[in-house]
Amino acid sequence: ADKLREGQTVNLAITPTVTDKEGDSDLDPNALRADQGGAAVNGTIDIAIHGSNEAPVLTHSSNLSITEHGKINSTDVTPDGSVAHPYTVVSDTLTSSDFDSDAKPTYGLVLNPEYETVNGAATLTGGTVVTDQTLYAVDDHGTTKLVDAQHYTAYSPNSCYGELKMDSNRTYTFTLHDDAKIVQALDDSGTNTSALIKFTVVVQDSHGAYDYKELSVTINGSNDAPTLVTSAPGSVKESGVYFSDG
Repeated sequence: ADKLREGQTVNLAITPTVTDKEGDSDLDPNALRADQGGAAVNGTIDIAIHGSNEAPVLTHSSNLSITEHGKINSTDVTPDGSVAHPYTVVSDTLTSSDFDSDAKPTYGLVLNPEYETVNGAATLTGGTVVTDQTLYAVDDHGTTKLVDAQHYTAYSPNSCYGELKMDSNRTYTFTLHDDAKIVQALDDSGTNTSALIKFTVVVQDSHGAYDYKELSVTINGSNDAPTLVTSAPGSVKESGVYFSDG
């Protein structure tokens, strides 16, 4: 029954019978009393089963983790001089299931998700679903948030951790802004070793039913090599023998 689509109907006809201990059935006209008309009674029951939409269910989604560039070791560099492990992009792909054959699911990220407590649990009740649109993970006075391109203009590039995007193939990708000061400020020890960016993914069918999950990107810090800062050029004079006129 769960496979019936919205608006689909299946009709069933059931004919119940009763047989006594002598083996006489209500369908046998010879066993019926005269007051029953001497004919079997039509006891068919008609049942109509109407289909309804079933919500899709996310079957695979995962948190992401990425590490900022720190000091590049010689083992990280390939023979052609490129970095073997840049650690700047990480991604995964959503999967879902649906009993309805006409589900036609779409996937996206939820911009500005709204949650309400329902039966003691946080439940997604609002937000804007976006697909093939870049969102920016920014630091807003100590709070990490996702903004669209229009609102990103209000922030400095040095306050942006990176970009998050869901494409039409269900793949969500985080691209690290490794050169941003807020990323380079992360370390591999101390109190500022990582940053956590939360985001919500959603699958929605053609009838508006949906499933969602809150995920996160963890940006891990690493040790950065010191940078030599030179001062103004100076001059020296070798030692030698000096004569005095006195």
